Amino acid sequence: MIDGKLAVNPAFDEPKPQHFNYDMVDGIDYTIKVSNPLGQRIVSLLYQGKEVRENQSFTLVMNNYRAVGGGDFTMVPDLPTVLEVNRDMSELLAETLIKHNVYSVKHIENIHVIP
Repeated sequence: MIDGKLAVNPAFDEPKPQHFNYDMVDGIDYTIKVSNPLGQRIVSLLYQGKEVRENQSFTLVMNNYRAVGGGDFTMVPDLPTVLEVNRDMSELLAETLIKHNVYSVKHIENIHVIP
């Protein structure tokens, strides 16, 4: 928050916009309390309607930039790689769109931000 209003952290705007560093995982419901200190802002994290527990393990799909720790995600490169696909994301998306003539995306309100 800046001057009591929800805003993008200036660290993600200078010296250039880096809004891609606000990662969210599809299928997860977040409640974020922006007035809490850094590292304590996620006040609820649900997967399939149940609170995510600290000892739970998940398999995530991510691009190479994030997998090598890009964006200061230094914890990621040490995690095991389950499968590596060496193809461009744009190529994979194009194949999917060609294969499925009609493709719709259902918007899900899974991110809740509170002051």
